[in-house]
Amino acid sequence: PETIASMRNITQLHLRLLRPGIDGGLLEFPTAVANLPNLQLLDLYCNTRMTSFSEGICSRLLSLHTLMMMYCSVKLLPSDFGKMTQLQHLDVRHSPTENLSISVSGLTNLHHVALDGDRLATFIEDTKPEVLGNIRTIDISWTLASTLPPQLITLQKLDTLYLDGACFTTNHFPLLKSHLGVAANRQVPLAIPPREVLQGGSDTVDSYYSSLEETALSRHKRVKVTVNGRIMAGKTSLVNAIEHFLRELAKWGEERIALSCLTGVNDRTVSVEERQLHVGGIDVKVVDMGGHRAYELTNQIMTSDNSLTITVIDSSQYETTNEQFHEHIGKYLHVAFDLLCHAVIL
Repeated sequence: PETIASMRNITQLHLRLLRPGIDGGLLEFPTAVANLPNLQLLDLYCNTRMTSFSEGICSRLLSLHTLMMMYCSVKLLPSDFGKMTQLQHLDVRHSPTENLSISVSGLTNLHHVALDGDRLATFIEDTKPEVLGNIRTIDISWTLASTLPPQLITLQKLDTLYLDGACFTTNHFPLLKSHLGVAANRQVPLAIPPREVLQGGSDTVDSYYSSLEETALSRHKRVKVTVNGRIMAGKTSLVNAIEHFLRELAKWGEERIALSCLTGVNDRTVSVEERQLHVGGIDVKVVDMGGHRAYELTNQIMTSDNSLTITVIDSSQYETTNEQFHEHIGKYLHVAFDLLCHAVIL
């Protein structure tokens, strides 16, 4: 917008979209930023409808050091992308960018790269050495990848890997074996040991991974599910149905399952109700949240990492407007985004 273009002292511009499909988001890279000579950070997170990136803008962003394009839909970066010579932090996770390696040529100050794990090996192979030589941090967290490529060993300045949410196992990592000399064959998530563990030698490292394995096995047997939503949306009815399903399944088998678990109007949840369910050897703690406005703070208290949150909506009471979205869905999404660093919304 022209208004933004006239604010020449702006150093950070956040245009992230938290409600895709409702607000719509940007359709193209904002050309107005070309008039912001002091812009250092540009956040375009989740603008899924943004498919184009005009030529001639990047060559004018000479102060930009952070560009976040996670969940954007730009396939081809412009030819002058490499002229943002001060760019240090680039995030293109979950974006279908096809010419990333060519586009970053000239970005010799690039220190932090976040991209999809299944594109990491190609990125290292096709990117110029003068760019790779300065990369210190690679982030493939919350992306799909089958393995961690051994080409990482060639990145001499690399000192930090972000692998949160990636289902890697240590026997897939030649990098770990070559640097630590550990015969790693344990089925646990990769975690670089602390410095004091490394100093203890291979026996200490092996003991460290044994502890991780025991913790992982214990954690995988316990799951927390939080059910939230407006009053009378059907939260308790849903929990009743799940509980009834599991009970009947264990007793009679699939053919005898019958679901009729609607909650009465006078049988509402007061604040929070917890139930313990058992599913295939896994203990599931279901937290049924009251939908009254007086209990909304409880949603923030009960929301936590490594848990599944289900927001229940009564479609008969819902209309597609900004106000209705916020009341039925948006305020619960904001809790997740505000409290959880890596919330994944399905």
